[in-house]
Amino acid sequence: MEFLTANNFKNIFSKLIEEYDSFSWTVAWAGSIFETIELMEKYIHKFNRMVFGIHFYQTHPDFIKKFYKNKNVRFMLQPSGIFHPKLYLFENKTKWSIIIGSHNLTNNAFNLNSEASILINSSDKDSEGIKNKVDEFINKSWKMSKTLSENNVLDYNNIYLKQSPKIKELGLTVKLSKDKKNLLLEIVKMTWQNYYSEIVELEFKERLRLLDTAQNLFNKYKSFKNIPLIDRKGLAGFYDNDLEKDGFSWFAFGNMRGAGYFKQAINNNNKYISDSLDCIPANGNVSRSDFISFKKLFFKGISNSHNPTATATRLLSMKRPDYFFCFNSKNRKGIAKAFEIKENLNLIEYWDLVLEKIYQSEWWNDISIKDDIELKTFNYRTAFIDNLYFGVF
Repeated sequence: MEFLTANNFKNIFSKLIEEYDSFSWTVAWAGSIFETIELMEKYIHKFNRMVFGIHFYQTHPDFIKKFYKNKNVRFMLQPSGIFHPKLYLFENKTKWSIIIGSHNLTNNAFNLNSEASILINSSDKDSEGIKNKVDEFINKSWKMSKTLSENNVLDYNNIYLKQSPKIKELGLTVKLSKDKKNLLLEIVKMTWQNYYSEIVELEFKERLRLLDTAQNLFNKYKSFKNIPLIDRKGLAGFYDNDLEKDGFSWFAFGNMRGAGYFKQAINNNNKYISDSLDCIPANGNVSRSDFISFKKLFFKGISNSHNPTATATRLLSMKRPDYFFCFNSKNRKGIAKAFEIKENLNLIEYWDLVLEKIYQSEWWNDISIKDDIELKTFNYRTAFIDNLYFGVF
């Protein structure tokens, strides 16, 4: 038995790869290609039961592309809670070794981080019982995990590039360790298929058309200030459009006709409103720092408004429906109950107490194959939270 740290871990791990005939591993995350993964590839014929997690898009697409075709490699798509083990079993006919600890299969874990693991050998006293438990755990992980098709890998790569959370900026590492009850919330545990089947109930097609129109406007004009006034009013939720002509109502996802200071700012094409939305990237990850920058400028735009969470989140959900939803008087009771929070949230609480939980959820991180309508819905997925909790008291 041996304690492994940065001083000796990588060398011992490499020796085990070369020494043993069979590998069975179950690991939370695998990173981009580095020397240990290149060594793995050299001995790919030794793979037995290899399981890797993909939560929060921490497993790099290059790793998946390199190994997904191997029949002895699987990926954990939708576990209950977070798939978080770091367990490496090396075997041959006469002996075995196990590494259990904190090391993911990443360059940072092997070369940079402060990590710690234990090496257990078959020659260690009373180690056979541990070996049996490890075998049992790996078998369970193997049965729960799945092989990936080429389409799965393409989907994952696309979402990784666009959606991969910046863990440090989101603060997810802290949240997972300090607030584990978040993972027990039903809305967090819900799978994509369950979520999708629920949200198609309320004016679903009309709301899809609304979000399509909003995305087309932002894509065409790039910045909110360039959008024509009538369309800015629509995006802001206080323009009563022709439902029969457009096929949707701008009042879906939030009716802002009563927000006087907000309406005035939109009508005047207030510089700070547009600048605040420019802080939110059109594609890819949205970080907490992006959100803080938005908040500061948005408050300057409607400085007389007491708590502009509804109006701010209305515009955010129109620009990035994959990251935001409109939090308003029609859904706040249901949201508060589902996320076990108070009803009157300020903008920072909206991010910290609701959005970060959403970004940890099963359905938000799903990569399963989707048809065209389902894929479009997935790209608007956070905005459709409103479909679950609209009018729920």
